[in-house]
Amino acid sequence: MSTSSSRIDILVYFGGELSEDGWSVTYDRRPIAVMRIPRSSTYAQFLARIYQKIGADSNEYLLKVSAKYSCTYLGHIKETVVEIKDDDTLSFFLDPAAEIPSMEVLDVGMLFKNKEALIEAVKDHSARHARREYYVTESSKTKWKVLCKHSTPGQVKCNPTFAIKHVIQTVKDHTGYDIPYQKAWYSLKMAREIVYGTWESSVQKLPKYMGAVQKYNPGTIVEWKHKALHPTGAYVIGYVFWAFKPCIEGFKFCRNIISVDGTHLYTRYKHKMLIAATMDGNQQVLPLAFAIVDDESYASWKWFLQQLSRHVIRGRRGVCLISDRHAGIIKAVNESSEFVPPNGVHRYCLRHVCSNFNSHHKNIVLKDLCWRAGSEYQIRKFNRIMEEIKGQKLEAFTFLDRINKEKWTASHDGGWRCGILTTNMSECINGVLKGARRLPVTAIVEITLQRTAHYFRERALRSAVMLSNGQLWTDFAKKKFTDWGEKSITHTVTKYDHLQQSASVVTKRQQGLGFNTHVVKLAKPGMFMRQMESICLKNIGMFRILSWYTTLLFVPLHVLVEAKHHVFRTRWIGDKREQDNKPNEEENLQDNQM
Repeated sequence: MSTSSSRIDILVYFGGELSEDGWSVTYDRRPIAVMRIPRSSTYAQFLARIYQKIGADSNEYLLKVSAKYSCTYLGHIKETVVEIKDDDTLSFFLDPAAEIPSMEVLDVGMLFKNKEALIEAVKDHSARHARREYYVTESSKTKWKVLCKHSTPGQVKCNPTFAIKHVIQTVKDHTGYDIPYQKAWYSLKMAREIVYGTWESSVQKLPKYMGAVQKYNPGTIVEWKHKALHPTGAYVIGYVFWAFKPCIEGFKFCRNIISVDGTHLYTRYKHKMLIAATMDGNQQVLPLAFAIVDDESYASWKWFLQQLSRHVIRGRRGVCLISDRHAGIIKAVNESSEFVPPNGVHRYCLRHVCSNFNSHHKNIVLKDLCWRAGSEYQIRKFNRIMEEIKGQKLEAFTFLDRINKEKWTASHDGGWRCGILTTNMSECINGVLKGARRLPVTAIVEITLQRTAHYFRERALRSAVMLSNGQLWTDFAKKKFTDWGEKSITHTVTKYDHLQQSASVVTKRQQGLGFNTHVVKLAKPGMFMRQMESICLKNIGMFRILSWYTTLLFVPLHVLVEAKHHVFRTRWIGDKREQDNKPNEEENLQDNQM
C-alpha cells in the first residue's frame, strides 16, 4: 500500500502463495491490479472495489483479504500478515497519522530466523516486559521450551507440595481475582502433567530411572513384581520396592525397631505406598524402605515384609516391628519367622489401639485412660488404670482385655519397643511426602531420594559438630543421662549382688509419692535400659557417636546427591539412554554446597 493525503493506493494480488520467514512477507506472483480508495472507505466499499478489480461475482465467491503489516521489533522492521475482515482492521491501514508501531513483546505465532534469535527475544522480553525469571525445560536443534518460574508449573517444579489453595492465592496476588476451586484444581493438574508427566508416561520411565539410581548409588535395592503380561506383550507392574544403600547400612547402627505404615496415593488408580522407618541413637527418624502397591492387602504386605527382611534386616535378631492392626499385616507377620520370638516380635501402635477403642465406645475419658494404660511402664500402675476403666464401663475393659497385653502395653512388652509406642516414625515420613502423593510414580521415587539425601546431609553436619566437641554420646542420649543422673541422686541403693549385677533401688518420697523399691539387673542384656523408663537400646553402646555419622552419613550423601544430579542429566529417547557421566567441577561444587 502507498499513501497520499486523502487516498491510499493498493496493490492487489490474487491466487498464488504467501511466504513468511519471520521477518519479511513475500508473494510468489506479481500484482494483478492497482486501485486507489478514499481513506474514509468502509470495509463493505473496500471489498466491493476488490471484487470489481479481479472480476469476481460476490454471490459466487467468498474472498479472504489479507494485507502486509509492518512493525519494529528489537530494532528491526518486522513484517507480518493481517487478515482484514471488518472496519476496525481496515482502519489500521487507512489512518493517515499511523506510524510504524513497535512490537517489542512476544506474541503467539511469531517466527524467528533461528534458535539464537528466539533465545535473544525471550531474554529481552523476560527482562524488560515480563520481569519474570524462566527456566529451560527442553532444548534441541529444533525445539527450545521454557517455563516461567512464577507460573503454576514453575511453582510446582520448585515445590512439589504446591496445593490448590496456593494456586488460588497466587492468582489472587498477581491479578486480584478469586478463581473457583474447580478451575484451580484443573490448572494444578495440568501444571503437574507439564512438569512431571502423566501417571502412564511416568510408569514407562520408572525402570530406566531406577536403573540410573542403582548405577550411581551402588548397593541400592530395587525389586519388582509383575502381573500377567499385557495383551501387547508388555509387563504390567504390580509392586515395586526400593531401599537406598546408605539407609540399609545405617540400620546396623540404629535401634532394633522398625515401624511400618501404608498411605494412599491421590492418583486415578488409587495405589498405596508402604513405608518402613527406624529411629537412630539421636531420636531421629531414618527411612529404610519404600514400596508402591496396587492395594494394601495381605499379599502386598507379605511381599513388602519379605523384601524388608531380605534386604534390610538381613538376619538381624531381636527386631521389633510396630504397625497398626491391619488384618493383612497381622496375617503376613504371623507367617514370617523374622518377627516371631526369639528372632523378633510384633507390636501394635498404641495410638491406633486407642483410636479403635474410641470408635467402639466413643468416650474421650475412656480413650485417655486407654492411652495411660498402654503407656504405663509399671504393671501395678497398669492394673490400677485398667480397674478404673472396668469401673466406668465393663465392655471397654473387656475390649482391651481381649488384646494380647504384650502387643499394646509398655508394662508387659519386656522392653522390646525401646520406648517407641506408636508408628509415628513411618507416619512422619508420610507427612513429609504428603504433597508428593499426588504426583506420578517416578516423581515420588525422585522425591524420596531427595528427602533422604537431605536427612543425611543435615545429620552429617550435626554429628561433625558433636565429634569436634569431643562428645561421646548423641544429644538425645546425653540429655537422658543428665536427667537420670540428677534424678538418681535422690535414690538409695539398698542391696547389690555383684555376681548377678543386680541392685535394689529405693526412690525418694515426694509429696506423698515415691519411696518405691525397684530391682535393676545388669546381668541380663539391656534390662537396665528397660527398667529405667525403657527408653531405648538393648545395647547402651549404640548411643555412641561412631564414625558412621561421618562416613555412612556423609560419604553416601555425596553418592545420593550425585545420583540425583546424574538422573536429572539423563535424557530418555525411546529405548536409548543418553547420559553425561562427567559433570563439571562447578556442578559438583554446587551439589556439595546443597
